[in-house]
Amino acid sequence: MQEIDIWQAAKLLIDQHGAAAEAFAEARMLELTDQDDPTGAAVWMAIQHRIYELQNLKPGGVVH
Repeated sequence: MQEIDIWQAAKLLIDQHGAAAEAFAEARMLELTDQDDPTGAAVWMAIQHRIYELQNLKPGGVVH
């Protein structure tokens, strides 16, 4: 999955789930971990981190 896709997924989840988006992504990551899918879990962990960054971005801040 490309970096832009991860950011887009994070934004979409925020739009769909609001404040619960990070918890949703974490639940999906744990679900895939339980299903022994480390690649899928890693993608969802990356999405979760991007959600956190977007939800905690200060005005005028830059996301790295």
